[in-house]
Amino acid sequence: MSGNARPSLTMKSRCLLTHRAMYGAEQLGSLPCVLHTIDMLIRDDVIWLFWFDHQGVIQSFGVKFVQHTPMFLLVLMALQRFNTANWGLPNGLPHGAPADEFVKLEELTAEHSTSDSQSSSISVNWSARTCRSLHFVGRCTQIFDALVRRRDAAVAKLSFPDVSRVSEAVIVQRAREVQTAKFDLQRHLPVLHFVADVRPQMSAIREFLNITTDACVARLTIWEKLTPIVHLRGADFRRCWFELIHAHHLLWNHGIRHLDPSAANMMVRYVGGASRCPQ
Repeated sequence: MSGNARPSLTMKSRCLLTHRAMYGAEQLGSLPCVLHTIDMLIRDDVIWLFWFDHQGVIQSFGVKFVQHTPMFLLVLMALQRFNTANWGLPNGLPHGAPADEFVKLEELTAEHSTSDSQSSSISVNWSARTCRSLHFVGRCTQIFDALVRRRDAAVAKLSFPDVSRVSEAVIVQRAREVQTAKFDLQRHLPVLHFVADVRPQMSAIREFLNITTDACVARLTIWEKLTPIVHLRGADFRRCWFELIHAHHLLWNHGIRHLDPSAANMMVRYVGGASRCPQ
C-alpha cells in the first residue's frame, strides 16, 4: 500500500467496530474454551481484520480489496487452510455445542495432579456451566460440574489468568507446608485434583507482532465440590465463619494472602452429614 493513504474508520464505522467487539465477546463465550476468534469488518471496498482474545483486540489497517486483490486473496487462502487450533479451539476441549453428559479429559497434560486423579479418571459436563462471565479481558472464570473416578463430585474451573500470576496449585501446596500446633489448617484447605494449562499459548501472535502486553493462559483446574457457606444457618454458620477467618489469618501471617475472603468465596464440605470448613 505504499503511496496510498490507509483508509481510516469514520464515526459510523466506529459504531460497526463496537458491534464487532460485542460479536467477538459472544464468540469467545460461545464454547467452554475459545482461545481467540477472527472477524472481518467490510465497508464499501475496504476490509479490516480483527483478532479477539482474552488479552484484548488486535486490528489491522484497512485494505481496499478491489485495488489490492492479490493481498486479499492471500488472506482468504490462508484462512482456508486454518485448522481448529488456528481458529482458537484447543484439542481436548469441545469444538461444538456440548451435550449434557460427562466427557473424559484425555488429551490434556497435567501440570499437577494427585496420584489417583490423572486426566483419564476425570470427566466434565461441559454443558453444566454454573458460572460464566462475558468479557474480553480478565480471568473470565467459568465453573462446570465434574466427576473424579466416576463417583466423587468435583468442579472444573476454567479461567484465563496472567502468565505471571501464581497458579492456585502452587498456592495450595505452599499452604499445606504451613505447620500449626493448635489449629488443624490442613482440613481447611480444598482438595485440588488436577491442573493443566491449555495449549497452544495465547501469546504467540503478540510475540510475532512485537506487541508488549501481559500474556495470559487458559488454565483448567479440577477441585473437590464444596458448598457455599451462605447455605449454613445459625451456630453452624458462625462456627465455620470464625474457623475460616482464623485459617486465613494464619496463612496471611505466613505470606499467603487471599485478597477476597468474602462470603461468596467461603466454602464448606460435608463429612458424615456435618459441615466442615475447608476454605
